[in-house]
Amino acid sequence: MKKSRFISIVLVMVFLIIGAGYAYWTDTVTFGTTVKTGNVDIAFESDPQMEDLDEYVETKVTAIDNNNVNIKIDKLYPGGGDGVSFRLVNSGTIPVVFDNVNVSTINDDKSMISNNVLTFSVELCKVKNNGEYINPFKNSPILYNLDQVCNLINYRLRNWNGQNNPLILNPGEALEIRNPEALQAGYFVSMSPNAGDQYENATLSFNLNFQFKQWNAQ
Repeated sequence: MKKSRFISIVLVMVFLIIGAGYAYWTDTVTFGTTVKTGNVDIAFESDPQMEDLDEYVETKVTAIDNNNVNIKIDKLYPGGGDGVSFRLVNSGTIPVVFDNVNVSTINDDKSMISNNVLTFSVELCKVKNNGEYINPFKNSPILYNLDQVCNLINYRLRNWNGQNNPLILNPGEALEIRNPEALQAGYFVSMSPNAGDQYENATLSFNLNFQFKQWNAQ
């Protein structure tokens, strides 16, 4: 009798210990955790006033989507040119870092680029949330084709804060691609005055594809 009572007491104690251990374990692993993920979103803004520097040349900058911009310049003529200005705004909730830009020519109806009658120049600025403009590069070199434009943009944005330190845009900040103010009339594209009458009313159209990624993405 005493033996059976002893066994019963031992069993009760074992179940109590198991129950307490189970309760402790479940309390430890069942707490709630909420993980909020940010979103990467690049919005496009244009500045039509900067596209009307030449009253005859017609320029239009159009967003195809959040990564692609079309630039179409009509009625180019020898000695003429026009401006281009637009912004890529980080309208997401997390910082983004510049990754890459590519260019593709849609229309060069009079082979202006291959015949070396056009020059290009571009200025890059970071626009902070307080409206401050930042441009660590003090010059805007003359470029002779769209590949050079693309290469310049890639190099400068990948080395914005020094070698291999690319441009980072915090939420609300923007990258502005605009006409270099130091050049004559601030033109993005200009045609040589010696190009010849065959280049009257020429059209150039091309796309720029910008890629950004999450700042801490590997």
